[in-house]
Amino acid sequence: MKGRFVGWRTGGAWLLVCMGLLGCDMQPNPELIKSESPGEPTLTGAGTDILARVDGVPITRATFQAMLMQTAEFYKSRGLPMTQSPAEVGTMILDQLIARELVYQEARKRGMEADAQIEQALNEAREKAGGEEPFKAILAQRGVTEEMIWEVTRRQILTEQIIDQELASKVEITPEAVEAFYAENAEMFLMPERVHARHILIAIPEGSPETVRVEARQKIEELAARLTEGADFATLASQESEDQASSGNGGDLGFFTRAQMPPAFADAAFDTEPGQVSGVVQTSFGFHLIRVEEHLPEQQVELNEELRVAIRRQMTQERVKDLLRDWARELEGSHEVERYVAPEDLIPIPDGGVAETGVSEKGAAEPPFDF
Repeated sequence: MKGRFVGWRTGGAWLLVCMGLLGCDMQPNPELIKSESPGEPTLTGAGTDILARVDGVPITRATFQAMLMQTAEFYKSRGLPMTQSPAEVGTMILDQLIARELVYQEARKRGMEADAQIEQALNEAREKAGGEEPFKAILAQRGVTEEMIWEVTRRQILTEQIIDQELASKVEITPEAVEAFYAENAEMFLMPERVHARHILIAIPEGSPETVRVEARQKIEELAARLTEGADFATLASQESEDQASSGNGGDLGFFTRAQMPPAFADAAFDTEPGQVSGVVQTSFGFHLIRVEEHLPEQQVELNEELRVAIRRQMTQERVKDLLRDWARELEGSHEVERYVAPEDLIPIPDGGVAETGVSEKGAAEPPFDF
């Protein structure tokens, strides 16, 4: 399916991603922070390590830089240009970080708790890691303590809970709205052209001498001759293919799109008629023979109940993100927010550009606002 469903909700898999990659935002423990002096930081302007505070909790330059890189990647991955100046980009990101903290602090202010959910998430992470000791080893390898994991998970769960309570529960998406979204965004629901194929691989390890390549070519041609003589492709793949991932299943690769395979392999597979075997194909992995089982054209995904649920969830999340902007502004009235830097100091501009962020000043795009 083309397009992408995004939103604030991460679900139970979020902690496991953090455990595996630790790409999440490791904020300090607010209880420890509040024991420190909440006064003005010593440094000011572009050198300031603390950019703002929300109820005494600091928002650091390191956190800001991490989100700046995420924002740049958002635009780069979608090929989107951007009209905002560096100062506007910096203000947008800092405002979003402040909004995140405001929502979390509001959840704490209301006495919301999530200990049971956090413990469940940690138990799932331990199980996924293979037990307590492997879990601790992952933490040690990443330089992260269980207290930090607990705090990050608490922030995520409480943020989701209060957004559900305050905003998501008040959003109503009608069946008619779902159908209209589907009709107006037809390109998002196109299943790309796909092929179901099997293959036989005679591998050429990287750095092999020419003699190895010649021997591999001879072997794949011998296998091609056996197929011409009537040998069963799946049986031959099970016996001769050097692709361990598929050979046990008769060389079956399942369905795939052009983009999922090396160009030479994809071209051969998509140009071969169902029931036929390709000629010898060479890729960086070695030599292949490909039998096409089925070839499906690009097609529209049916609007079934599962897709209706997904669309309704997407529309709810988009509506919630819009509401979050206004709600975060309202929350500033009941929380203490201090900003320590001017917008022009948030993103230094070397030689009049912002090359280190990858953000362009030409074109137009709407900045993401996501939790």
